[in-house]
Amino acid sequence: QLARQRRAISSTPPSKDAASGNSSKKSQKSGKKAGNVSNLITPVKNDAVTANVTATSYVIKGLKHYTRYFIQITVCQDPTAPETHCSTRRAWQYVRTKPIVDADRVDNTTINVEILNGTSDIRITWMNPVDPNGLVVAYKVKVINTAKQSTPVDQCIPVSPDWSPEVNGAVFEGLNDGDYRVELRTVSLAGISQPTYAEELFQIYTPGFWTVKNILLSLFIFLLFAVIVGVVGYFFVKKYYSQK
Repeated sequence: QLARQRRAISSTPPSKDAASGNSSKKSQKSGKKAGNVSNLITPVKNDAVTANVTATSYVIKGLKHYTRYFIQITVCQDPTAPETHCSTRRAWQYVRTKPIVDADRVDNTTINVEILNGTSDIRITWMNPVDPNGLVVAYKVKVINTAKQSTPVDQCIPVSPDWSPEVNGAVFEGLNDGDYRVELRTVSLAGISQPTYAEELFQIYTPGFWTVKNILLSLFIFLLFAVIVGVVGYFFVKKYYSQK
């Protein structure tokens, strides 16, 4: 039997050492007897992996998670014979490897909350998952007020070429006062990930009117008004008595 497993195109070309290692593995496989039920091979970083086997089972290790592969099998009388000695009808199938459960989760140490201009508006930024399950299509961001009977505020942000989670992130405006928790989920081709929570809570506090700054400003205006009234009154009284 001649089994051909074709991989998804890799951006890294195979090295010479990897290519020679693949050739040696092929020759070892072709020499094994039919009594071997399973054959193992560590695939090289190439567009295709080809192997000659005499068993009815073949295993390739180290494939990328949640990736689509094309598998093709051709029956031959003699694997060393020319290609014309193999069947012209080939069995083939597309298969996808399983996802890794936590591969889509964002590292919570990269979540950062910035309060904009001391107001109730915030910007949340984070880093992309290192090796997600396929393409990341969106992020679900939620801020949760820890106070009881508070409704969480959430956004679903689609991924686009002109948007970056490290720079643009998610902006929430007009939040009520309180302590908030950040929840973040990744939406990839494999589905919605488990939630990731920021390491620390952040606080929104809108000060009242009588802050230290406003008190000092009011006191200054009052003193300025008193000085003006005093000066005007002084000249008025002086003028009034001078006429007498």
